[in-house]
Amino acid sequence: MKKSLIAMAAAVGALALPGTALADWYIGAKGGLSIVEDTGGTLTRQLQDQGENNVTLDIDSTDTAGTLFVGYDLGNGMALEIGGFTLGDHDTTVTGTSSNPNALAQRIANVQPRTGDGILLSTRIATNFTRSFEGRMRVGFAIWDYEADIVTSSGTFRLEDDGFDGMAGVGLWFKRGQFAVGADFDIYNLNSDGTYALTGGVEWYPQF
Repeated sequence: MKKSLIAMAAAVGALALPGTALADWYIGAKGGLSIVEDTGGTLTRQLQDQGENNVTLDIDSTDTAGTLFVGYDLGNGMALEIGGFTLGDHDTTVTGTSSNPNALAQRIANVQPRTGDGILLSTRIATNFTRSFEGRMRVGFAIWDYEADIVTSSGTFRLEDDGFDGMAGVGLWFKRGQFAVGADFDIYNLNSDGTYALTGGVEWYPQF
């Protein structure tokens, strides 16, 4: 599915609406940290609630996040954006044993936070604080694909999942001439799991 997501993002990103000025379009890139809401202790307690009392789960709480996007300015501070994103892997280590390894793998899959890669479709609303600084709010949807290996003492199990979920974010940007730089804090609600992206970025506006 990842190849289809990448192909879709590239195709949509290459589109231009007939008759629109180049100044209405911009491109950007962001990079930073991906942070999962559930910690190892939280996930271990969730496994215990499912009867796995002899297992401990540890997860990397942070990884790399990034987004490449194309935007179209609708005017009055509003814009539409589409892009490809990654929220990293967040590797998970499982220690302990279970009387039913297959059931354990399924239970881990049930509590494992979803991250992975996908396509972002969003609406951006900007409010000018000063002549150059603007605050931004973003709401939209993430089409995501997630793959991970769950390694236990009984073997390695492959977890694959995908979905279509909501996201929202806020940011502060400085815009001057054909460029803008800023920072965003976004929340991805993938499979009801909260994953946060704290990123800094740059945008280029071809002309004004």
